[in-house]
Amino acid sequence: MIDKLRLMFAEIGLGEDEAEVYLICLKLGPATVLQISKKTNILRATLYKIFSRLESKNLVSQIEKDGRTFFVAEDPKLLLEKIKEEEIKKKKALEIISNLLPDLTAIATRKDHPKVRLFEGQKAISELWMMPLYTQGVKEILSLIDFDSLCSLLPVEDVLKFRDMRISKNIKFRVMRKKEIKTAYVPEYDERELREKRFVPKNFELSAGFTIFSNKVTIIITPGEPFGILIESHYFADTMRMIFERLWENCEKSV
Repeated sequence: MIDKLRLMFAEIGLGEDEAEVYLICLKLGPATVLQISKKTNILRATLYKIFSRLESKNLVSQIEKDGRTFFVAEDPKLLLEKIKEEEIKKKKALEIISNLLPDLTAIATRKDHPKVRLFEGQKAISELWMMPLYTQGVKEILSLIDFDSLCSLLPVEDVLKFRDMRISKNIKFRVMRKKEIKTAYVPEYDERELREKRFVPKNFELSAGFTIFSNKVTIIITPGEPFGILIESHYFADTMRMIFERLWENCEKSV
């Protein structure tokens, strides 16, 4: 019985405290806040807030008698009417959403609608670094990175996995980085490994690196607490490609 009542009250938007107070009022008839507080073990200050909500829903009213305020639960038949009202509202809401669904879907799938995600922690940044290899249709990856900072952040396995998977998928890699690096896991064979690199000037400090692929741009910031950002936008990716190409033209070629 109690469970059925709770389910019914939940259907019409009543919280557990509101339902409890309404039932006590229904049982007691006209009662003061003190009487209801003793029955429910709810503080009087809290009860006044609950009564305010119940009154706004037309489920409780006040009457004055001999200078005292009594609270009275309204006829339970009103609950049935309220449930009917809620059902009508739900049907109308469903109709509105159904009519708007094609437009909402179009907005969600628009190519020019940017999506931004934040990646925090080493595992999440590894996922971000590997993302180009799991994105369909990628033929080339463009990247400006601080290789030493990246290698100090990611496990060796992820750096080598990126290279090996990229080669197996026949994805070209154009990268700009510093000429002198402290980290070197294995010798670099650019042509065999589908890689072309150029070198930024010695005084070119890289606190953040970016990678461009498909309609996505990833940014990895390594100083302090490392984090990454994924921006999915056709327009932003094209703009970053133009910036990359301009930098590429002015960087030192690898011999």
